[in-house]
Amino acid sequence: MTVKGEALRLHLGGVTKVHHVELVPGYAKNDKVWRQNRRPTKVRVRTKLDGDASPWRVVTHDPPETLGKDTPWWSISLEPAVDADMIEIEVLESEAGKGNRSKDVCISEVILLTKRDAPEADVYTFNLPLSDDRLAMPFERFRLDGETCRDVEHDNTGGAHTVFVGKCRLARGKMEFDGRLEVREPDGVEKKPFKKTYPVRRVNRRVLVVGGYVYTR
Repeated sequence: MTVKGEALRLHLGGVTKVHHVELVPGYAKNDKVWRQNRRPTKVRVRTKLDGDASPWRVVTHDPPETLGKDTPWWSISLEPAVDADMIEIEVLESEAGKGNRSKDVCISEVILLTKRDAPEADVYTFNLPLSDDRLAMPFERFRLDGETCRDVEHDNTGGAHTVFVGKCRLARGKMEFDGRLEVREPDGVEKKPFKKTYPVRRVNRRVLVVGGYVYTR
């Protein structure tokens, strides 16, 4: 059975230069749920600006039958980057997994990669959490120099600024911290020991998921 016509419209709240759409085609909660729901295999994507639509870009994908350790992200290029205030994603075809019980066509996550106020190429900044509505990490940006994390920082409210001081390394699917956090406020600095390890998953060359939170460059 092919399910057609399901569409997702993303209102961007202003003009943004978008160059990629990243999505997870299926219900990626666990392997059982993954197989019980339909997964898009062919979609078309277009941008809109002040009501004027770009031509559709039709792309196909072959999602895995089972859900492994790495979430199967699907990268859809819109290069060259275009100005847009809306993105439309329409499902043209989908497939059912073994043990399928639902007619729902699922997309678990969607990330838009933009070039508005883009940081340096190796600087990763917090995008959107995968499972929470707030950032529970002590940093919102960092710079990767090979396997070494540098400039790990967070801008706090009230003019405070949090900086990690010590060793930070990314290797074997983990980001390891061994040092301290310095909360620098206008009237002084508070220092806290910080030794922690977060799981890391690279989605593609632009996207890292650290501790369940999405960082993009």
